[in-house]
Amino acid sequence: MSRFTTGRNASGAPERQKQRGLQRSSCRAGLEYYRENFSDTGRGVATRRGERRILVPLLTVDASAGVRGLLYDRLRLRAHDIRGVILECGHYAPEERPLELAKALLSFWSRWSKRPA
Repeated sequence: MSRFTTGRNASGAPERQKQRGLQRSSCRAGLEYYRENFSDTGRGVATRRGERRILVPLLTVDASAGVRGLLYDRLRLRAHDIRGVILECGHYAPEERPLELAKALLSFWSRWSKRPA
């Protein structure tokens, strides 16, 4: 009999039991992000971060069928230099409008490439 018919792997542990353990570990690790960030400490850190100004140039890219400028509206009061683009697409611009996204990024970055070093 092979390990596939006996339900055991090379170490002798039942394969199903091993898979359940991996699933529980993966789930626990995946949820740890939320536990940490939505704890009292995590919310306090986020609040303090939210009070700081954003001093680097910032480009927001939204989709017309998505949040339509919501990200720009939320960040414009905190950002020193912000520009926003709304692309005519569903929700995921890199997949639905890759050329338009590339043009927006190149246009945004070109502002600094022409400056003397």
